Amino acid sequence: MKKRTPGKIILIVVSSILAIAVIAAGAVAVFVKANVNAIYKNALRLVDENYENIYSVFGDKLPEKEEYLARVQDVYKTVHPVLVPFRFMEKYPLMEGAVGQFTYESRKLYLVVSTGDLNPFNPVDEYSKTVLHELKHADNHEALSNTMISGIIEEIRNAFIEGESSFWQNYPSSKLFDISSNSDVSDASDGSVRIGSTNFMYGRYQFQYTMFLTLTDDDTIRSYVESPGNARIIKEKIRENYGRDADVDHFWELGETNVSFSQEQNYYEQSEIFLNGFLIRDVERVTNREEAFYMLNLYRFLKAQVIPRCYDDQTHAYSTYDHIDLRSFESALFEKVRTYGLLDALTGDETQQRFIFDSLLYMPPDENEEMSRESGEPYYDIQNIPFSLSAIRMVWNADQMTLQLVDEDCGETFAQYVAGGMNQTIQIGNTFDTPIEPIDGTQMAF
Repeated sequence: MKKRTPGKIILIVVSSILAIAVIAAGAVAVFVKANVNAIYKNALRLVDENYENIYSVFGDKLPEKEEYLARVQDVYKTVHPVLVPFRFMEKYPLMEGAVGQFTYESRKLYLVVSTGDLNPFNPVDEYSKTVLHELKHADNHEALSNTMISGIIEEIRNAFIEGESSFWQNYPSSKLFDISSNSDVSDASDGSVRIGSTNFMYGRYQFQYTMFLTLTDDDTIRSYVESPGNARIIKEKIRENYGRDADVDHFWELGETNVSFSQEQNYYEQSEIFLNGFLIRDVERVTNREEAFYMLNLYRFLKAQVIPRCYDDQTHAYSTYDHIDLRSFESALFEKVRTYGLLDALTGDETQQRFIFDSLLYMPPDENEEMSRESGEPYYDIQNIPFSLSAIRMVWNADQMTLQLVDEDCGETFAQYVAGGMNQTIQIGNTFDTPIEPIDGTQMAF
């Protein structure tokens, strides 16, 4: 038998190491692909099961589910997914939950995950939502992101980049409220109220995007992004929808200010224009039951998610009415609800209908349990409540003046409102929550 020379032995060893490296790299690639595909497929499942909720709120301002899913699937084919174990991000101790990033140059979608979640047979919803966020970037933000345009404030671009991606991350994939306009609570300048609408970074981007989407539609915003950044596209659509006299230029300027700085008074002013300058015209144009439901469903979503929620520092009582004229808007909306019999199946009594109407629009003190206790309320978490009335069944007991909201999917009561009593919510499936006992009464669903 021939002896192998040292050179050949070295060559064989090196070849073996390279072969192992190639096999390992291939295994890692397969592992990454399997996990990302599982997370991505879970994202498609979430959208398929939940999209109708957000569509019922915004209607044809949004693409239909099949069109949206086709967009997601088409853009996914163009990206290169990369999984990054969370342990490599330890130098960022404040980063929590699922984290993602998309780069246009390499078309890479980075997903930061914890080691324990790397299981292709156990995809995690939060990672799936992050994938939806990054795929939205990959879909239509390149022109706006890569172009520095004179006269466009960087933060307003972020309303249509990060704000849009956050919207499409949170709402097509769930039926529950996500971030609320009370995020990151801070003391207002006069010390009398609490407001958080302008301090939470991605939150304030999402608030602005949602307002502009409400006043226009998804096609208009896509045109704005692809233009890139021609504000006249959005302004002209708002004027088309709400009249040439609409205060569009000032509204846009307030939007630029509110995404850049913590300006509570400016956000009040912008919300006033949004409601009583623009949306009130949609309420006035309601001519049938379907349109009345659409406006009730939309306003309920906006009141919880976009309109600033303010609370008195001492009593924690809801005090937004002291800063924005919600009463005029809600009175006009209630008249349409009454005129077109939206609540007639529960009761024909106007006083009772107004209580039910107000309950559906009720804004709790805070997600914070401590503040709830201080205000005398049982724990009330708005994130336990579906953001679309289409996902809710209502039960009304006139003798007890009590309204309960029931999850249509599982039949469990998750919220209760008692005239002169306490309002509360529970998280369905949470074994630490005491279930809300069902009541007998008249039932209806929209």
